[in-house]
Amino acid sequence: MTVKMNKPKYIFFSGFPDYWKIANEDLLHNEDVFVCDGINIPFSDIINGEPVVWRWGGLRRLPLKPLWYNFYTCAPLFDKEKKQYAVFTENNSISFSKRFLNRLRTDYPNLVMLFEFTNVYGKNDNLRRLSQVSKYYDHIITFNEADSRQYGFRFHRLCYSYREPEESDIPYTDMLFIGQDKGRLPYLLSIYDHVTQLGLKCSFYIANVAADKQVARKGIIYNRWIPYREVLRHVSHTRCILEILEDQSNYFSLRTFEALVYKKKLITANLSVLKADFYSPSQMLYIQSAKDITREFFEMPVTNEYDVAALSPNAKLSEYAKLYRTKP
Repeated sequence: MTVKMNKPKYIFFSGFPDYWKIANEDLLHNEDVFVCDGINIPFSDIINGEPVVWRWGGLRRLPLKPLWYNFYTCAPLFDKEKKQYAVFTENNSISFSKRFLNRLRTDYPNLVMLFEFTNVYGKNDNLRRLSQVSKYYDHIITFNEADSRQYGFRFHRLCYSYREPEESDIPYTDMLFIGQDKGRLPYLLSIYDHVTQLGLKCSFYIANVAADKQVARKGIIYNRWIPYREVLRHVSHTRCILEILEDQSNYFSLRTFEALVYKKKLITANLSVLKADFYSPSQMLYIQSAKDITREFFEMPVTNEYDVAALSPNAKLSEYAKLYRTKP
């Protein structure tokens, strides 16, 4: 790990899904930001819910113990005198380490500690884990307004960085879906059948579908994991992105911002899109069933004057800067 000479204002602890660094690429080029790529050991929760480094740190005979600690925690980046922001997510075991979080709060009185969800709060197994360490965080942030209202979290919309599309020989399609089944398979199949009957070409990648539930279609590929760089190649070679949120949720996912930034059409079951500041009827179509999709929507030119620069992750930093330490 290379530590910057000037201690950054914002420190993000890595362990993020592969899409995070791509979607937040603007942050990686910001001199005020450091993404800490310490060791995120998958089995670290096995030992009493604490990262293994703490067990190692407790072993007096462990060689180079201070170096292990500094590497894992990015300790040299913190400044006792400077106001800084440490951003954690549910994707890193260290985010749930009571000992580490307590040490940060104790040693750095000007540090504002933020926990930011990269997934929908109610759809993962982090409720119990977060409840055990929430007292160490000054603010808990979510991109889902429903979670914000229900749990009292702070709401910040997802941000997204533009990157130049890579060259690819992926065939062009009219509609693209990439995601897990999560109970959506019947709806996805009905959309696929309807859109192909309109004479349009679809490419669907649906993961986590049991073999006995798979329905063969020419343009559907089941259970193939796609790295996010490849996802963006597919995005660059489609006219329209399909967004179907599980359980009829209403939040803006990555699919929404991919459509905005790369100027693709978006077909979504998210009712909230109709009231969004970036909504454009030529670019976005809200549907309640497959039959709401028309060929005319695909053929309509996209006109949207929304300034996608507002989606840059750097804009999120200005929101962080308004936050203060709320706990001793």
